[in-house]
Amino acid sequence: MTRSDPTAAQRLLAQGQALHQAGDYAGADALYRQVLDGDPTNADALHLAGVLAYQLGQLETAERLIREALTHNARLVSAYNNLGLVLDARGRTVEAVDAYRQAIDLKADYAEAYSNLGIACKTLGRLDEAIRHYRTALRLKPAFPDVYSNLGAALRLAGDIDGAIAACTRAIELKPQNPDALNNLGATFSDAGRFDEAMHSLTLAIALRPQFPAAQLNLAGVHRRQGRFTQAQSIILDLVAHRRDLPEAHTAIGELILEQGHPTGAESAFRHVIELRPEAAEAHNNLGNALRSLGRPRRRRLIARPSSTSRNTSRRITICVSYCKIKAARRRWKPPLKRSSKRRRPTLSSVPGCA
Repeated sequence: MTRSDPTAAQRLLAQGQALHQAGDYAGADALYRQVLDGDPTNADALHLAGVLAYQLGQLETAERLIREALTHNARLVSAYNNLGLVLDARGRTVEAVDAYRQAIDLKADYAEAYSNLGIACKTLGRLDEAIRHYRTALRLKPAFPDVYSNLGAALRLAGDIDGAIAACTRAIELKPQNPDALNNLGATFSDAGRFDEAMHSLTLAIALRPQFPAAQLNLAGVHRRQGRFTQAQSIILDLVAHRRDLPEAHTAIGELILEQGHPTGAESAFRHVIELRPEAAEAHNNLGNALRSLGRPRRRRLIARPSSTSRNTSRRITICVSYCKIKAARRRWKPPLKRSSKRRRPTLSSVPGCA
């Protein structure tokens, strides 16, 4: 194919996009490369190749390709949205916000960009903005279950429990097999003290997505709030065993151990959280609580939260021993290879005439 054959390029891109959407990444990549071999400046091919790299977890390559696409076509709306996803995945959320806003400047009714902008604002702690952007996305696209779910999560954090339950319920009405919405609904029911409903929603979420740390931790939290420490322990330790890189799981087991009056095991858990995420202020605060319970206050000034003491000595020893076993197993366990982590769905609509 030559640069002077745009019809052939569009045909190859349409075929590549169809393979891409069907999950045949190798076939799509071959066709995108064929287009770029004939025309290295083809913005659509560069963009779609960048989206493919993003989905494969090749974030640096994805950013380079999408930015190059935009140098050749500065009005490629979906490329700005997808650039935002890449930047967000790279931890550059402020830059992602700018990319989403550029997409919206070019296409004022771009519901997906408003949704992603809401997610970015929530990440940055700007809840009021996030809620406003979610509502805009829903006004533009009323049947948008993921946005209802995200709106519910944001409303929950903002303290609007009734609004959160209504939003999550609507998400499930639109998409019944929706583990994220079920998880958000379960967490909200837990906040409201409606524990039976919380357990029902969270159990359904985990049944739909067995490897779902957020829902598993929320379910453990429901057990913990009702004093069922053994059940909470079992769920959390299973997560620690299989997700050694998950700070939230180590935080949860540390808090559970500390609550039952065994700060030595809690200290070990919180120190591991700090190894995984040194900048996490809450982890340092939790470690300070554990050390104070041991009579070894940290020199660094920390915000303290009082811990309660359990009278059940046998239970706390079981938890501590279990955590030590998990730590030993963690040195031997190797996680399975994964092609990529779960990422938000990019937009594949840069080729004219293709859905």
